Amino acid sequence: MALVIGLLLMAAVSQVYLANKATFTTQDQTSQVMEAGNLAMGFITKDLRMATFSGCGSRVAQPGDVIFDGGIADPKSDADGGISSPYNVSEGGIIGANADGTSFDGSSGSTYTLSATNPSNGGSFTPALTGYTGVSTVPGSDVVKIVNLTDGRRVQFDAADKTNPVFQVDGTGIIHKDDVLVIADCSRAVVFKVSGVTESGGKTKVSGLTDRTGGKGTFQGQNLSEYGTQVYSLRTYVYSVMAGSDGTPSLVRASLGQGYPAGSGTPEELVAGVESLQATYAEGPDDNVTTFVSADNVVDWSEVRAVRLSMLMRTPDEVRPDKDTTTYVVGGTTIDPVDDRRQRQIFSTTVALRDRLR
Repeated sequence: MALVIGLLLMAAVSQVYLANKATFTTQDQTSQVMEAGNLAMGFITKDLRMATFSGCGSRVAQPGDVIFDGGIADPKSDADGGISSPYNVSEGGIIGANADGTSFDGSSGSTYTLSATNPSNGGSFTPALTGYTGVSTVPGSDVVKIVNLTDGRRVQFDAADKTNPVFQVDGTGIIHKDDVLVIADCSRAVVFKVSGVTESGGKTKVSGLTDRTGGKGTFQGQNLSEYGTQVYSLRTYVYSVMAGSDGTPSLVRASLGQGYPAGSGTPEELVAGVESLQATYAEGPDDNVTTFVSADNVVDWSEVRAVRLSMLMRTPDEVRPDKDTTTYVVGGTTIDPVDDRRQRQIFSTTVALRDRLR
């Protein structure tokens, strides 16, 4: 009799232990999803807020006052413009690509079924994603390209003849060969690509300029004022969802700049467990815009005032007691994930582009 009672007590304790373990595992996985979702949103929203920042020139310079040297970022002559051009600033700092099959009409969207737990890269988009070596994406997720400038540094010209592209700035390790720079004095701007950098005595000396194909351009620095001129590094970030190192769909960022040649970028895996990224855009001539459209329906990217982001996140492991057969409305598109036992959650935010606010 005592043995039977002991076995019953052990069974009860085991049940309590297993229940507590299951609860702990579920809570732990859920907290991981929360942390990952907030982290993923933090990465992309930080860059999005500065998407249209173009330094001093963004506040004063008129379009006719901006000098595009050597064809680097010329909105009139950049043959591979749009999302395929890493340094194209003609669209005003933001452009997206909508994943085919995830159209959004502003009130309801179509259903997109995820074909695998860990899908392979190879999604198709509108407009097409071309021109970036090393960047690929999983089907069913959008792409967002962001162009902005770093904080400015005061330019010190070496000679009175500013047609000679030689200048220096305080600090080292901040400008690299093949960087695309913008020099602005709040009324005019010059864009060029660095071909020579030397560092000495706590200063960085920049010399030479080329266009994206290696040809020489005309600096035209004589149009800049003597005082108040600053130099900025042009940076391009491409956010997408790719298969991570272990096959898990992950938010990645390809950084173009800091020595990267045009047309290339090494994807950096940021956050794992992102099953779908959807982006819609508020477009209009002023701040009074309330309608969001998908990337393939944007008419003029220079009039985009805000971006609405949505991500479908999942737990690393299968922790649900039953299969997840739910469909999720992610940024206006209904996503049907694989029916596994992973916990899922949607994260959404709307980001205003600071330089577009009046």
